[in-house]
Amino acid sequence: MKTRFEGIELRIKVLMDTFGFSQKEFAHATGMDASNLNAMLKGKRSIGAGVIDKIVLSFDNLSRDWLSNGVGEMFVYDNKT
Repeated sequence: MKTRFEGIELRIKVLMDTFGFSQKEFAHATGMDASNLNAMLKGKRSIGAGVIDKIVLSFDNLSRDWLSNGVGEMFVYDNKT
């Protein structure tokens, strides 16, 4: 049984939904071209390490493991003070 979080494309869509972003807004927020993002979300273009880096750096506390592999929680927080 597939879950909503199995593919990176779906996790990006979940992240977009979490922040209420359209594809255009998400592309702008992450410094990506909107047409390239659209192709990635449709599976027509691969999502490489550079894209993952852009997304992770654009959102505070976003888990790279969650985005890349679907492991753990979407956001991670360091409880150290």
